[in-house]
Amino acid sequence: MQPRITRRHAARALALITAFELIPSLPATAANEFPLAIKGYDPVAYFTVGKPTPGLAEFEYAWDERRYRFANAENRELFKADPVLSAGSSPPHVQPHRFACAGRRQPPARCG
Repeated sequence: MQPRITRRHAARALALITAFELIPSLPATAANEFPLAIKGYDPVAYFTVGKPTPGLAEFEYAWDERRYRFANAENRELFKADPVLSAGSSPPHVQPHRFACAGRRQPPARCG
């Protein structure tokens, strides 16, 4: 007994073939590019400068499925050293001393 091909089987096969042909045409960047975090502002500058500072595309770092931008390379390196702390585990007004000493974890009064 030979397998019987119905219209339903033919329609499913055609749909699958069409779907597989469309997959390579999707933009590759959409799958590989993460969304921009905090609207492109530098998360470290909130603590070092004390105000929102726009980050630059040349100082970008991807972490936790987001792209973070920084005002300078030093801020990016501070973030890389401890991204959980830098990304805002608590708001700046709760622990404003976190980066007050350019990366040293000391209260500002002890910074030299």
